[in-house]
Amino acid sequence: MLKKLLVLVLILFVFSCKNDKAKSNSSEETTKSLTEKKPEILNKLILPSHKLWAFNRLSFEEDTSNNERLDAFKVARTSLDQTAYAVVKDIPIIYGSKYKLSILAKKGDLGFLFGFRAIGEYPNRIDAVFDLKNGLVKDNKSSGEFIEGEATIEPLEDGWFKCSIISELDADMIKLIFGPTSGLGKTIAWEAQTKDLCDTYIIPSSLTLQEVSN
Repeated sequence: MLKKLLVLVLILFVFSCKNDKAKSNSSEETTKSLTEKKPEILNKLILPSHKLWAFNRLSFEEDTSNNERLDAFKVARTSLDQTAYAVVKDIPIIYGSKYKLSILAKKGDLGFLFGFRAIGEYPNRIDAVFDLKNGLVKDNKSSGEFIEGEATIEPLEDGWFKCSIISELDADMIKLIFGPTSGLGKTIAWEAQTKDLCDTYIIPSSLTLQEVSN
């Protein structure tokens, strides 16, 4: 009886060791996979100050109500039936390279969707619409010769999110376009007319454009 009990204990011990090893290997593979997916930053481009941005039918005001983020601004649509967006013009890049564009944004007082775009010569562009209420990428679309990219959203503190697009850009010069949207139309036309006025909080200094590895 004692011999059978010892054999049973030994079998359970061996099984437990194998199970632990399998979990360890699985964890290592997951960590490795996440590491491999993160692109290496090759170059960070210097972008113009927000004082040089253009605002089309958007108001742009410093958010004095936020004591924790003194660098926050509110961008709000001033038109329902015309396009409305902020634009950073004439940014030189390396043709065919892969880039990551990012900005910190937070749900506004009116609405919670935020549009983001990189555009070269028409119709080359990539668009993404972010849900700043639920922390989701609502959709992203590529057009023209821009390679199908991806959009990501990363939660930060106090309701802020890092909204990013990663894509190969077949252009020598691009514009970055962004702004609040109601999601009334298609993703590629998020800046078009809306059914309601809407706004978004952003951190202008967080707007970045980085060349990344493939």
